[in-house]
Amino acid sequence: MRTLTPSAALIAAALIAAPLSAQSGWTVSKGDGTAALVFGKPETTNAFRLDCSAKGTSISTWTRRPPRNVTEGEFPTRLSLFQGNREIVIGSTGRVLPAGGTRVDGLLDNPAAILDGMTRQSRFVLVSFAGRGTAPSPSAETLQQFREACPKG
Repeated sequence: MRTLTPSAALIAAALIAAPLSAQSGWTVSKGDGTAALVFGKPETTNAFRLDCSAKGTSISTWTRRPPRNVTEGEFPTRLSLFQGNREIVIGSTGRVLPAGGTRVDGLLDNPAAILDGMTRQSRFVLVSFAGRGTAPSPSAETLQQFREACPKG
């Protein structure tokens, strides 16, 4: 049996303690009165972000290009989040970005139910006018970290 050196022991402990969020690609960040659950790099295709604050919980995604016949500004659209055989339609607003592409944001009506549904799915599937975006579902531990980081009230 081999004994670890102190530096090897610290590295091993850090790897063991690393959040499971890194395994699925989802991370949780906290700000002043806000929290975010993020997959991918914001402003890139197939990146997803859930934000919570005292005002509510929203979901955002980005696409490479706006819908046909839209060249600037904001436009009404929708997102469809699929959980098993259930489709959750989210009224949303798209914004054409100066650098190209779009950002689509929608306010969640029942974030607790959506987060609970995410724990039972192996894939996160969100459909917009640009098509389907998918990611591995966040781990139960990552979702719990997000819930705990969200402001109450």
